[in-house]
Amino acid sequence: MFRCPVGGGCQATAPYRVLAIRHYHLVHLPYACTWKHCKRTFAYQPELEAHQAGHAAPRPFSCTAPDCGKTFLTKAHLAEHERIHTGVKPFLCTFLLCDYAAKTRNSVLVHVRSKHLGMTRMSAAEKAEAERRHDPQQYVAVRRELL
Repeated sequence: MFRCPVGGGCQATAPYRVLAIRHYHLVHLPYACTWKHCKRTFAYQPELEAHQAGHAAPRPFSCTAPDCGKTFLTKAHLAEHERIHTGVKPFLCTFLLCDYAAKTRNSVLVHVRSKHLGMTRMSAAEKAEAERRHDPQQYVAVRRELL
């Protein structure tokens, strides 16, 4: 096992040296985004620079809803955002007797994991084992005509 390079006050260990160094960068010397309202941190400077390039990139896709004016990098992100205004929920839970619908696939996956598969407050290893037995993806349907 490799200990955190800070030593002393930090008792973190990792099975590989690279993971101990990554812990050090994430916890003790994070590279933080300085853009307004962004709280992302990164282990390495190049990761931060790539992230910040996204803030500065031109956003050619604009929402046409009144009083919105948000802009997006991709047409897909704009389409997902527009569901906020239209209320369209094309993603469905197919679990028996469940009528849950959502605007994003991820929202249905979170719903299935927490409400039907009992996958709340699990460690990563426990979640991986549970998903090996019951893949949440199988309970998501898409109404393509609403996309």
